[in-house]
Amino acid sequence: MPQSGVLKAAEQEIQSLRKTLQELNIEHERQFEVQQALERDLKKSLKWEKLSKHLIQLMNRSFEPDIIIEIIVQELGVFFNVDRCLVILCVNGEGGEQLNLFAQYCRNETISSITQASIPWHDLGRKQREIYPSDLPDDLSKAEKAYLANNHIESAITIEIRYRRVIFGRLILQKCVAHHWTEQEISFQDTLATHIGSALYQSKLYHQEKQAKQEAEEANQQKSKVLAFVSHDFKNPLSSIDRFIHILEDDKSDILSGKHREFTGYIAEGISQLRRMVINILDKCRLAEGKVIPAPEWIELPPFLNEISHMFTALALQKNIEINLDIQYPLSRIKADPTHLRQIIINLLSNAIKYNRKNGKVFLRFYIVDETHSFIIEVEDTGPGIAPEKIPKLFVEYFRGDLSQLNLVEGSGLGLAFIKKLIELNGGNITVHSEEKVGTTFKVKMPLNLI
Repeated sequence: MPQSGVLKAAEQEIQSLRKTLQELNIEHERQFEVQQALERDLKKSLKWEKLSKHLIQLMNRSFEPDIIIEIIVQELGVFFNVDRCLVILCVNGEGGEQLNLFAQYCRNETISSITQASIPWHDLGRKQREIYPSDLPDDLSKAEKAYLANNHIESAITIEIRYRRVIFGRLILQKCVAHHWTEQEISFQDTLATHIGSALYQSKLYHQEKQAKQEAEEANQQKSKVLAFVSHDFKNPLSSIDRFIHILEDDKSDILSGKHREFTGYIAEGISQLRRMVINILDKCRLAEGKVIPAPEWIELPPFLNEISHMFTALALQKNIEINLDIQYPLSRIKADPTHLRQIIINLLSNAIKYNRKNGKVFLRFYIVDETHSFIIEVEDTGPGIAPEKIPKLFVEYFRGDLSQLNLVEGSGLGLAFIKKLIELNGGNITVHSEEKVGTTFKVKMPLNLI
C-alpha cells in the first residue's frame, strides 16, 4: 500500500477513535448528570421525609389547633423558601363557605401580609387543588386578578385540608417570582395537608370528648345537688307523718280497731322505707363528693341482723316470702361501720324480697373465709334470675333490667350502684351469680377486723 494510503487510513482511524471518545464523554456526562439528579432527588426526599416526621411529631404533641397551625406555617414557609404560607380554616370545622385566615407566614418584612378582607373567598378553592399559573382557570374573576396583582403573586399552590370526608380548610403556599411546582412538591404538600387534617380531626374529637366529660360532670353535680335538696326537704314531712303514726300506735283506747292498727303498722313500715331511701340518697350524694369516711365499731351480729330482718316482715308477708337468717359460728361479733353495713344489707335484702316470686324464699348468710381473713355477706333469693348479659349492667346507675315486666315499679336503679361504691369504700367487693328461673345470689366480701 502506498504511504499516502497508510496515512489516510490512520487519520480515519484516529477520527473514529476521537468520535467514539466524544460519545463516551457525552454518555459519561449524561450519566453523571442523571446520578447527580438522583442524588439531589434522594437528598430532597430525605429532607421532606425528615420534615414530615418532624411536623407529625409536633402535631401529635398537642390537641390545640392554634399551636399546630402556627408550627406548620412557619416550618413549611422556611422549608420551601416561599414568600407566604397561609392556612385558612372553616369557621365551623366541617366545611362550608365561612372561612377564616387562621395563620400566616411571611418570608421577611418586605413581603406584605395577606389581609382577611382582600381574599376572594367566593372563588377560593373551587377545586380540591389549584396550582398557579398552570391549573388556574383562564376566566379569572376581577377579585382574583386584583388579589394576585395586589399581593405580587407569580406562583402559588392551594391544597384542600381534609380528613375522612371532613373539609377543614386550605393550605396555601405563594411565591412572588415565577416557579414551577414539581410533582414531588405537589405530592409532598398533598400528604402534609392530609396529616394536618388528621391532626385537626383528632383535636376536634379530643375537644368534643373533653366538653362532653365536662358537661357530664356538671350534670352529675347538678343532679347530686337536686337529689340532696329534695331528700332533705322530704325529712320534715316524713318526720311529721311518723310522729302522728306513733301517736296512733301508742293510743291505748278503743278508737282504732285491730284492722286499723294493722294498717297503721303498714303505714309506719312505709314511712320507715321512705326514710331509708332519703338517707341512701343523701349518702350517695356525700359519697360522690368524697365526704363519706367509714367509722368502724364493734357490732353484735345476731341482734343487729334480727332488727334489720324484722324491718321487712310486712313486705315479706305481702308475697308470703320466708326469710332465713344464718350466722355461721364463730362469727358473732365484727368490727365494721354499722351505718354502711346496715345500708348494704337493707338494699340487698329489699331487692331479694321485691324481685322474688310469691311464696319464695330469701337466705341471709354470714360466714368467715379463713384463708383471706374476710367475712361474707350472702343474700340468695328464689326469684326469676338475671340473664348473663345483663349482670354487668346491674351496678350501672338507673339500670333496672326487665323489672317493668314483673310489675315492679318501685326503686330508682340507684341502690346497687351506690352500695357497690360503699362496699369498695370499706375495702370489700361484690359479685353476682344468677340462674334464670332459679334465683340470684349476691356475695359481699369484706375485711374481717377482729382487733
